[in-house]
Amino acid sequence: MKLSQSKFLHGILIGTAVLSYSLVINQAIAKTNPIKKDTVRFINEDEVKTLNPYFNTGDQAINISQNIFTGLVTADENGKKIPGIAKSWGVSKNGKTYTFHLRNNLKWSDGTSYNAHDIVESFLYALDPKTASTNVPPLLAPVKGATAYNSNKGSRSAVGIKAVNPHTVQITLIQPTAYFLSSLENSQMVPLPLKVMKKYGKSWMRTHFVGNGPYKVAEFKYLNHLKLVRNKYFYDQKGITINNVFFYPVANRDTALNMMITGKADIMQRFASNQISLINKHIPKFLNSGPIMAIYQYVFNTTRPPFNNKDVRLAISMVINRKIITNKILKTGETPAYNLIPSKTENYLPGAKSYWAKLSYAGRIKEAKRLLAKAGYTAKHPLQFTLSYNTTSDNAHIAVAARSMMMAKHLPVKMKIATAEWKSHIENIDKGNFDMARIGQGGYNDPFAILRLFVSEKHHFINHSRYSNKKYDDLIIKANKLTDFKKRAKLLQQAEQIILDDSPSAVLYFFASKDLSNPNLSGYVVNPPEDHPIRFMHWK
Repeated sequence: MKLSQSKFLHGILIGTAVLSYSLVINQAIAKTNPIKKDTVRFINEDEVKTLNPYFNTGDQAINISQNIFTGLVTADENGKKIPGIAKSWGVSKNGKTYTFHLRNNLKWSDGTSYNAHDIVESFLYALDPKTASTNVPPLLAPVKGATAYNSNKGSRSAVGIKAVNPHTVQITLIQPTAYFLSSLENSQMVPLPLKVMKKYGKSWMRTHFVGNGPYKVAEFKYLNHLKLVRNKYFYDQKGITINNVFFYPVANRDTALNMMITGKADIMQRFASNQISLINKHIPKFLNSGPIMAIYQYVFNTTRPPFNNKDVRLAISMVINRKIITNKILKTGETPAYNLIPSKTENYLPGAKSYWAKLSYAGRIKEAKRLLAKAGYTAKHPLQFTLSYNTTSDNAHIAVAARSMMMAKHLPVKMKIATAEWKSHIENIDKGNFDMARIGQGGYNDPFAILRLFVSEKHHFINHSRYSNKKYDDLIIKANKLTDFKKRAKLLQQAEQIILDDSPSAVLYFFASKDLSNPNLSGYVVNPPEDHPIRFMHWK
C-alpha cells in the first residue's frame, strides 16, 4: 500500500489530537508536585548502556558523566571552555607540548586523594588494548605513541602522557593539533578511580561508586531512576545549591511531556516535534530553542552491498526531501542540510555543498533514477535495503516519510524499516549489522567533531560508515597540524567536499535544541555543544 506524504502528515495530526486529550486528562488528575529548591529532576530519554565514561555512548550518558566526572578542562553553563581539575595550562612554542597545573588537594568522592599520577594512569588504562575503550583512544590519537600503544604496536612507556610531579601533567603530541584542547572538554576525557575498579570489578559503578565530579551516584535503579547527590569533596563548592539530582530514563516522549506538564520533572530534552502545540498551550515558558552543534544523518554501511556503491548512496540521499522533514514534520527550528558542518561552528569555512543541492526536487528524482539505473536497479530488479533507527516518534515519522517519498516518486526501491531501543541500536551499528542507520552526531565546537566520523578506522576514529579515502585522510591529517586556523579551515573545507561527493552518509538536517526546562530553574542554557552541568543551576 502506497502512503502519500499528505496522508502521512494527516496521521501525525490525528495522533497529536489524541495525545492532547490524554494529556489534559492526566494533568487534571495529577497530584501537585511542589518544587524542591535543592533538587533537579531530569528526563534522560533512555537508559544508559553504562556509567563508565570510557565506554558510554549517546547524550543520555553524557548528561550524567559531565556531572559525576571532571577532566583537566571542562565547560560552563554556556558551553565555554573553563579550567577543570587543572587550574591552568600552557602550550610550548612549537604547539606540541601541553602542561597542565593541577588544583591543590584534589579528592575522589570517597575522600581519598588523587594527583597527576592517577590522571596519567587513567589515560594509559584507557589506551591499553586490553581495556578496549571505544571513546578515549580516538580523542588521544594526536598524542605521541598513543595510537601505537592502543593498537599493540608500541609500548606504554612511549606514550606522551607524563606526570612531571604530583601537581603537573604533561602531554606531548605528535604534531601541533588545533582541536586538541577543545577535545579535552569531552566528558569522556576524565580520570577514573582505578584502585576502586580493581577492588570491586564491574560492579563498582553501581555498588561502590567513586568519581571526581560535583555529584556522585547514590542510587541506581535500572529502568527507574538514577539519583545523584552532591559531592562534598569536589574542588569548587562555590555557588552550588542543587544537592540532589534525579535522572529518569523515559524513552516515550508522550510520557515524558506529561511528566513536565504535571510538574513531575524539571528538564526534558528532545521533545517530539508533534508535541509543540501542546507545549505552547500548557507550558510555553518551558521552551528552550537554539542552534546546536549536531547533525541528524542516515549513515550507510559502505563495506557491503548495496551501499558499497557511491552512486546508490548519492541516489538515496538526494531523494529525501529535507525541507518536507524540517518544515512539515518537525517544525521546531531544524535546518535542512546539504553539507556536513553547521554554519556557526567555530573555525569553519562554509562553501562545500552536495552537487545535487542546486537541482530542483524534480531534478533530484530524475538524477537519482539515472544513478540507480547505472548501478543496475530497475523496476524488475529493485534496490532492497533496511533502514534502522532507535525508537522515538520523530525518528519513526522521518523514516516513514523517507520511504513514502521513494514510493511516491516510483523509484525502483524497496526500503524496509527496523527499530530498536538505543542500546541495541548502537550495538548493531558498532558491529556493522546494518544497511542504513539513523544516528545523530555532535561534539565539541570545531569542524573536526563531525569530520572525524569519516577518517579511516585505522586512524582510530569513530567511523560508523566504515568509509575509507586516503585523500580525505591526508587532508585531515595535514589540516590538524596547522596552528593557522584560516589555512586549516580551507583544508577542512576540501575534506568536507570529498565526503559530500562520496556520500558515506546522508545528513538530513542540523539540529536545533528541543529542550524544556522549568523557567524558575536558572542555569539551563542552550549552547552549541549542549553542555548542561547541573552545578551551575539554581532555583529562583
